[in-house]
Amino acid sequence: MVSLRKRHVDRIEASPHQDAAPVSVPPTDAAKLPDPVEPKPIEQPETESPADLAGKNRLRDELRKMENAEALGRQAQQPPQVPPPQEPQAPTVEEIIAGCELPDLAKNWLRQNPEFILDPAKNERLRKMHNVAEYQSGSEYTEPYFQRLEGSARSQTRNPQQWPRASTSSTST
Repeated sequence: MVSLRKRHVDRIEASPHQDAAPVSVPPTDAAKLPDPVEPKPIEQPETESPADLAGKNRLRDELRKMENAEALGRQAQQPPQVPPPQEPQAPTVEEIIAGCELPDLAKNWLRQNPEFILDPAKNERLRKMHNVAEYQSGSEYTEPYFQRLEGSARSQTRNPQQWPRASTSSTST
């Protein structure tokens, strides 16, 4: 076989660039590659199932309810800050008379005789004397009625030592 190399070598003309390097040298000032980065694991997004979310929400709601119940329980245990109750004051004679549904003539008589309002025993006697005076005078809260009431009141308030006594002297004949 015939060698082609030998045959064509004679035909190649000598070129002026033959002595130069066939490829240019890469520049040394070119951009450098960045430093290698350590790979981090990819974070998976937190995905919770709807059942897990519903369970957490229910737990939060129950916790809030319990906290509210505890707060209400503490408030119920602490009595409200109320000043101590004052003893009710007895109404005055004038307040009692003003509250009665009596005619003015009866109210005036009570103002002149307040002991029949203030003393429970005398008040009970006045109730009984009222019936007697009404029967004897024929009507109630009239002038004759109050005259009878005055007479009964005087005889009731008289001291028993002042009552007239029957004489017990023995007569000899």
